[in-house]
Amino acid sequence: MRKLLSILLFALALLLIYPLLPKWALYISGALAGLALLYEPLGYLFLAFLGSLLAYYRPSGVYPLLALSFGIIYVESAHLASRNVPLSHYVILFASVFLAVPLYYVLLFTSVFLPSLSNTLVAGLLMVSLYVLLYTILKG
Repeated sequence: MRKLLSILLFALALLLIYPLLPKWALYISGALAGLALLYEPLGYLFLAFLGSLLAYYRPSGVYPLLALSFGIIYVESAHLASRNVPLSHYVILFASVFLAVPLYYVLLFTSVFLPSLSNTLVAGLLMVSLYVLLYTILKG
């Protein structure tokens, strides 16, 4: 059941990435993401590749943030499925990653007062740091 969730999240992540990147990048991302089910470090390579491409092509709005969020959820759910963790870990994963969307809008609202930074970049960094913080609290 948990592997099925990982496969569904894989398909959803690729579906969200499809309009953002050129075809060659989509193929490489799909290969790295698909192999992440077999070898976990390739999932983190997929996230680094996706983040680099999103920073290079600079799509704006909340949509690239959602694509990166589903990428993180996919990689981490594959990691959690291989460890057979309780379902509460999945809830924390979804909650922590999806907190990036309201955070994006808060940063968009306050961007008038902030120095010139890309809101998507700042929200993405805060999303990753929030997830790492919640994961270490839960693990500890």
